Amino acid sequence: MIKPRRKYTPQQKFEIVKEGLLSGAQISEVCRRHGISTVTFYDWQKKFFDGAVSGLKPKSRKSKNNTIEQKQRDRIKRLESVIAEITEENLSLKKIFGD
Repeated sequence: MIKPRRKYTPQQKFEIVKEGLLSGAQISEVCRRHGISTVTFYDWQKKFFDGAVSGLKPKSRKSKNNTIEQKQRDRIKRLESVIAEITEENLSLKKIFGD
């Protein structure tokens, strides 16, 4: 009789990998207790370490700086547009009232 596949939550996978790494017990024993194969355990362990490494990489400040620079460029464009509008208005008023 084939056992139905059990789904494990990420938290459960983490706990099983942690138990395998820290308990001092044989990995095969930990796997037997939890009803998983050693291949599955090592797959979870690899994913765990791959995720841990990416989690330790420094966050890029470039995207934050780019966002700030883009906001500043947008603000400058708006201000230049307002200046152009006011200049046009000023010139038309000078034509009307003569200066």
